[in-house]
Amino acid sequence: MLQPKKWVLDKEEKKAKSRYLYFHVLLHFLITLLILSDLKYWKIAMIIMITHYFIDTLKLYGTSNFKQKNILFFIDQLLHIIVLYLLAYFVNIANHSLELL
Repeated sequence: MLQPKKWVLDKEEKKAKSRYLYFHVLLHFLITLLILSDLKYWKIAMIIMITHYFIDTLKLYGTSNFKQKNILFFIDQLLHIIVLYLLAYFVNIANHSLELL
């Protein structure tokens, strides 16, 4: 998600050397800042960006270990959701989100 097919193919070929991997995680950082709409939450956006980088990098290097790519995609998405859940739980971002309404 949030990336053109060209980025995906480049990342699969070059893995951590792909500039598109870094564009992708930077995009997540910026979108997170936009969604939170408060710069005091920049650390949360940074944690999301860093964990996103590591999860995606692990996926890129682990692809050869999985015959069915959809299993790896599911694990990847599950890890991203766990990160978001833990941040929401420990930072109590729900109150901030409710204040925006």
